[in-house]
Amino acid sequence: MKHITKCIVLAVALVTTAVSASAATTWDHKVYKFVNVNSGKALDVAAYSLDLGGDVQQWSYNGTTNQMWTLREVDLPNSSVYKAIENINSSYVLDIRDWSVGNNYNNQAIQQWWKYGYYTYGHQQWQLYHLGSDRYNIISYSSGKYLSVDGSSTSDGAVIVQHSSTGGNEQKWDRTEVSHAWSTPSYNPSFWNTDSGIRTGNNCYNYANNRRTDTFSQPGKSSGQ
Repeated sequence: MKHITKCIVLAVALVTTAVSASAATTWDHKVYKFVNVNSGKALDVAAYSLDLGGDVQQWSYNGTTNQMWTLREVDLPNSSVYKAIENINSSYVLDIRDWSVGNNYNNQAIQQWWKYGYYTYGHQQWQLYHLGSDRYNIISYSSGKYLSVDGSSTSDGAVIVQHSSTGGNEQKWDRTEVSHAWSTPSYNPSFWNTDSGIRTGNNCYNYANNRRTDTFSQPGKSSGQ
């Protein structure tokens, strides 16, 4: 009951904070594909990964959910500019690996990672800088670097990285809305109750997304509470 009560309190707190933070913090449920202008290939989570740290790459577009993305609000005064870019398949967001945001971190790989509730960190926040029509640069809030295809590759499987601005097409992305039918996860309590390790290794954020990570990635694990 202790854990359940905490989850209820936390859920109420998160909702209250999100509502009071800004009347504009809404989600329109639109789903997009992002296609690189240089290669013509789509932003993609490799191998349909559901893992924390799953690789982000480019791949020929095939309409699967690991190539579909939605834009989530973030907790910033200028949240109308910066968004979290969330994968439809995994519910994880684009993230700079190892929080590498300094000037020496060109070509640092992009991964998918847990979105820390409404309060995403700067390395998970991105500006879609409009270039005209539905074409954008995608720029990190924390590093100021651009979402790029490594080495300007045109091959399937090329890694997505951050890089200082080059003005090249490998840093330009065409955003197109795609059709996606949202669904509610089926009721399956045994998914969370098969052993005590699952309950101690997950938390309210996992429950809300119906996704087990067994890592307890939110603060509080070390306290045992």
